[in-house]
Amino acid sequence: MLSRDERAAMARDLAASTEATIAGRTARPRDLGAENRAFLALMDELAQRPETVLQALCQVVVDFCHAGSAGISLIAGDEGAEHFFWPAVAGAWAAYVGGTMPRDASPCGIVVETGQSLLFPGSHPFFAPFSDAEFPIVEVLLAPFSLDGRPVGTVWAICHSAEQVFDREDQRFLCNISHFAAAAYQAVRGADARRQVQERLNLALSNAEIIGLWDWDVRRDRIVVDQRFARMFGVTPDQATSGTSIRAFLDGVHPEDRSRLKQEIAAALRTGLPLSTEYRLLSPDGAVCDVVARGQCQRSPTGEPLRFPGVVVDVTEQRRAERALAELNAELEQRVEERTRELMVAEESIRQLQKMEAIGQLTGGIAHDFNNLLTGISGSLDLIRRRLAAGRSDDLDRFIDAAINSAQRAAALTHRLLAFARRQSLDITSQDINTLISGMADLLNRALGETIEVTTELDPALWPALTDANQFESALLNLAINARDAMPGGGRLAIETRNRHLSAAQTAAQELAPGDYVLIAVRDNGEGMSPDILSKAFDPFFTTKPIGAGTGLGLSMIYGFARQSGGHVEIESRVGVGTTVTLYLPRAAYDAANSEPCIEKAPPEGRGETVLVVEDEPAVRLLIGEVLRDLGYQKLEVQDAATAFPILDSERPIDLLITDVGLPLVDGRQLAEIAREKRPGLKILFVTGYAEKAAQRNQFLEPGMEMMAKPFALEALATKVRELLTG
Repeated sequence: MLSRDERAAMARDLAASTEATIAGRTARPRDLGAENRAFLALMDELAQRPETVLQALCQVVVDFCHAGSAGISLIAGDEGAEHFFWPAVAGAWAAYVGGTMPRDASPCGIVVETGQSLLFPGSHPFFAPFSDAEFPIVEVLLAPFSLDGRPVGTVWAICHSAEQVFDREDQRFLCNISHFAAAAYQAVRGADARRQVQERLNLALSNAEIIGLWDWDVRRDRIVVDQRFARMFGVTPDQATSGTSIRAFLDGVHPEDRSRLKQEIAAALRTGLPLSTEYRLLSPDGAVCDVVARGQCQRSPTGEPLRFPGVVVDVTEQRRAERALAELNAELEQRVEERTRELMVAEESIRQLQKMEAIGQLTGGIAHDFNNLLTGISGSLDLIRRRLAAGRSDDLDRFIDAAINSAQRAAALTHRLLAFARRQSLDITSQDINTLISGMADLLNRALGETIEVTTELDPALWPALTDANQFESALLNLAINARDAMPGGGRLAIETRNRHLSAAQTAAQELAPGDYVLIAVRDNGEGMSPDILSKAFDPFFTTKPIGAGTGLGLSMIYGFARQSGGHVEIESRVGVGTTVTLYLPRAAYDAANSEPCIEKAPPEGRGETVLVVEDEPAVRLLIGEVLRDLGYQKLEVQDAATAFPILDSERPIDLLITDVGLPLVDGRQLAEIAREKRPGLKILFVTGYAEKAAQRNQFLEPGMEMMAKPFALEALATKVRELLTG
């Protein structure tokens, strides 16, 4: 046995070695969503089956800590002779359930004394009695838990393989689960206590005794009782056999119950109904007893009370057990409420941890990609400036093209982020999906190459769908490229369309409105995905491709686009079989085939019209103004709505208002409304990099209004301006 000082020294050494060992290990990826679901399942188990929750908890530790064995150790015994017993064990050591170990010879004793999680090497002397060639002990990770500030046990996990050692995330999870173990242990202990009290109550009910018999001559007011009744009520044996007045017995009733008992006896005499009442009795030694009295008055033919026999039953033990059970239930309910609140706080902490991990993954991916793109833009511009300063104009096109290419890639990345967040600007109209797919045939064949066979099965009676045509084509191209990457040796890509009606039961889990949907399925026979990878497929910046081979935003963009369109996306995959991604888009109310085709026009120059530009970003304002001037327009440039109001109030002619949506104080949409009040019918062009209110164009725009998403090509701006001005 180790002394207290030896245990303290060992605890200090283990604390230092635990931190150093775990800090030096790379943590395995964690599925925090699965962990959260496991905690919720444990809470259900705790509420419905507390007797099995400890075993379920141990299995969760095995599953999420990559442990070979896991268990609960609880302190038992008197102080000075305490030991740990194992009420629940899962994994390879399951046969040890019910085992015990002295506190001073157990690693659990060190852990509960330090109050912190510790990692023990398998070579520690504590584990010598348990060495096993089949399941060697590589290391043991333990976390303590307490009730009301008093340590009561530990949760432990054993690693049986050197390839699955514990890391920082395992330690975090075990510490989280130890808080739950406290609530679980309390619930189990409460269930045991409740069962013991119920057994006492049942015993009291079965052993209830008749402690007295009485026979009351009502007319003579003489009551004769047996000796047990006499002893209980404090009357002499002579009074019991010869009889005495009932008042002598009523004097032994508890003062708070005496008046009520007299009224009940009087009512029984008056009505002839049976008497059944409970009251407290003061015995001669001062003890208070709970008794039940039952009897019925016998009456003459004329209704006069004659005799009133009855019995008295002692229910003191029964009532005492019932009160103890009620008090225990109240205490347990209070403790369950307290533990539930603690678990809810822990659950919220887990959710926050999930959010922070997702935010970290998202910001890391954004920073990586944007830093690369910004380097391409700023580096190219810097080289152009240096060459111009040196008087060299040769080979500038190469650097200009590099800057433009990086800017376009940055724009595409931004659009994907907005699509994932469901904040991109969508031009949702009725579309013929079959026509869009057929129109992409050449593009898909070029993108996939000769080793991929593309087949289509398009429903000729397909309903029109509500969607943004450009975003749909981008989503379909992304899916095709993902499929190509999953079939490096070639394969088949099938695109299928169908009509589908979804009931309320089918759409409840996806938070969709029931109704008609157009289904687009993209199926490949590639490598497929494991369940772990499949669960993260829609996460932003998650990718299985090599570094630099993809942003990891493709599927997340498709998910955001589908949800923002009022639809949904599902993915099914099996390793070695392939992957199917299915898009659900809402059915349009009218036939897309009857909609007007869009005819592109070359951007003509202006005719001297006046354009008011409201843009708070100086660089963007400068570029738009210069393009308008070069095309022959009269331009007015201001930075916000407050500066634009005097111009709108003036007599100066204005043919077109170009405004950013995200202006400070008064936004672009509000400015447009005010401008049209002052100048009815004014043509308006919105430009936006991000605007939540502008996410659905068909709900945001009125006749004579158009929208362009930043960044845009200057030629596209010139075309849109001319189209608006010519109607």
